[in-house]
Amino acid sequence: MKLRKISTWIFGFSVSLVVIVILIAVLYMTCTKAFAFGEAIFSEEGVARTGQGEDVFINIPVGATKKEVANILFEEGLIEDENIFVIQMFIYEGKINSGVYKFNTENPPEVIIEKITEAITVDKDGVGEN
Repeated sequence: MKLRKISTWIFGFSVSLVVIVILIAVLYMTCTKAFAFGEAIFSEEGVARTGQGEDVFINIPVGATKKEVANILFEEGLIEDENIFVIQMFIYEGKINSGVYKFNTENPPEVIIEKITEAITVDKDGVGEN
């Protein structure tokens, strides 16, 4: 009888230990992913390295949504993740203003959002900033 109690206790302790280890592993993975997500949102780097950027002209149509703008910027290689950019637009209180914009692939998302919000556009020939 005593052996049965001991073996039941050992089994219960082992199961509890396994559950705790699994919970710690899940917590670690969740925290790691959350940190990486937060780092991506507040990253201040452009897609290209300093000195290797290229100028890109973007036309934002009238009535474009944040998701549509993010899609345009992603397709032109100015941002790495559309969903992250939409969140950044929300955090930096970005507003969509239509027009032709000149960006550089070195520009961080914050600079891109600032230009779009403040409507710092160029003319049809890509000259000047308004």
